[in-house]
Amino acid sequence: MLQHMDFVEVLERVTAAVKVTEDFYYATVYRAAMRIFRAEEIIDAANRKLDLMFRTYTMLADEVDSEKSLRLEMIIIVLIVAEILITIVTEILR
Repeated sequence: MLQHMDFVEVLERVTAAVKVTEDFYYATVYRAAMRIFRAEEIIDAANRKLDLMFRTYTMLADEVDSEKSLRLEMIIIVLIVAEILITIVTEILR
């Protein structure tokens, strides 16, 4: 998550480095600078990396949730079996 936040911050800095104004000349210079520095390619690559990091995080979070659910199910099964055994033992001893 920290890498994600750092990456987003860098991406925002790159996109906010040059602001487009209402002036046609500045807009032309901005477009030329963006072409020269290949800013759109950098932004696209950054967005792909962010998407990959998000998918990886989601996959890991799902795996952790799955393991937690499995443990809870096993605990419930053990408790049910223990309750059945306790009931059987108490009925036998009566």
